Amino acid sequence: VLTVFVTLSQVFIDSGFSQTLIRKANATTEDFKAVFRFNLIASLALYAILTATTPWVASYYGWELIRKVAPVLYLLLPLNALCVIQNTIMVKEFRFAQLSTIIFFSSLISGIIAIVMALTGFGIWSLVGQRVSMMATKAILLWWKSPWRWRRDIRTGSLREMTPYSLRLIATDMITAIYNNIAQLFIGKIYSADMLGYYNQAQKLKNCGKCTCHIFVSIGFFTDNRHKKAILGFLSGIYD
Repeated sequence: VLTVFVTLSQVFIDSGFSQTLIRKANATTEDFKAVFRFNLIASLALYAILTATTPWVASYYGWELIRKVAPVLYLLLPLNALCVIQNTIMVKEFRFAQLSTIIFFSSLISGIIAIVMALTGFGIWSLVGQRVSMMATKAILLWWKSPWRWRRDIRTGSLREMTPYSLRLIATDMITAIYNNIAQLFIGKIYSADMLGYYNQAQKLKNCGKCTCHIFVSIGFFTDNRHKKAILGFLSGIYD
């Protein structure tokens, strides 16, 4: 259930401005600084709001463990906000190989941590530890590999210029996220936590086949006008 709130919040942080930066051909350093500050402030605000509403969520579902797990799991939001710009820059520069390496090592390290925690009797905390450690490792590696650093001098007009297009992207991605995750909120209330877990795993298996298509769509979206013809030619060659 908590992952639904995390997913919806991350859509707000990941989408919109970061995607606009990727599409913007003449993105400046000031644009990156402004988006970084917005993402960080938004993530901290969402963390505070979600943590404050945790007692009501725990009471509604009757799972007291939510009170302990939620504040730790919600750390994904500020951790993700810390590395969104670095991720955006790498995508904009087509450094997909480096991004894949970072994700691989993040998954490997977090997987080892989760296995060790599970074997030593931490139970559900092993899953929480896996998610948080993966995001923390990814943030550290992205900051290490990216030369970009935040500075305090920010031009406030940068966000205003990107807001109209960014809000459309946020609205579209939010509707999609709600549609894909809304059922979990009701399953968690009507059925047991075990049934909700089975449903989540079934959803992951069902979506595995979409990964390849999503990669090509993402590359096509992130490509500027100079590369569009080459990408379209490559894709047409695959299907011909």
